[in-house]
Amino acid sequence: MMSFYNLLLRLYPASSGVGRSMEALLAGVKPTDGPTLAAAVALSLVMTIAGSLVPTLRALRVDPITALRSE
Repeated sequence: MMSFYNLLLRLYPASSGVGRSMEALLAGVKPTDGPTLAAAVALSLVMTIAGSLVPTLRALRVDPITALRSE
């Protein structure tokens, strides 16, 4: 657990620096805006789930024994 906190402490300065440099690209929105950050995280989560759902559903339709025999 200590390595997780160490990672957070190391990534925070880098992320805040990137946030400040990206501020010029944002149209009237600050990088520390709560709803914008929440929307970006939610969109990333939805896209991750959507991207992994299709291969998962495809893999569920395949019989494991048939897949092992074909290899």
